Amino acid sequence: NQTGRRDLMVHFALFSLGLAPLYLPTLLQPSQEALLHRSIQTWGISTLRQQIHARHVAKVAFYADESAVEVLDSNGLQRRVAIFPGVAPILLQDLRSEKLPFFVVPERPQAPSVVLAFARGFVSMLVVILVINALGMLDQFVW
Repeated sequence: NQTGRRDLMVHFALFSLGLAPLYLPTLLQPSQEALLHRSIQTWGISTLRQQIHARHVAKVAFYADESAVEVLDSNGLQRRVAIFPGVAPILLQDLRSEKLPFFVVPERPQAPSVVLAFARGFVSMLVVILVINALGMLDQFVW
């Protein structure tokens, strides 16, 4: 029973420090992104323009920095096309002439720094300890 309580307190401390939400997404994210990028086929700009005019494109998403577009074709396959900023207006003109939907993907927000996440977790842990102390149960949790 004492060991179970100790394990519970360790898990609670790690959770209150904010370490689980900080490291779990970074451990899972690279493998998911690698799978996603392997499944996306690439097209050239000329192929994209041909497919737009042949009505084989369902939707187009422009990256905010105009480095690439993601294309969903009429078969449901996702394709990536690397572009440069000068070709974006031409593609927009092609999409408008064929009345195809398009949108701009917003940039990803920056992840909070490790120091900020640690400070948040530390303050949260202190608040939990203060609440436990205020309820008079701190002596029960000290091993």
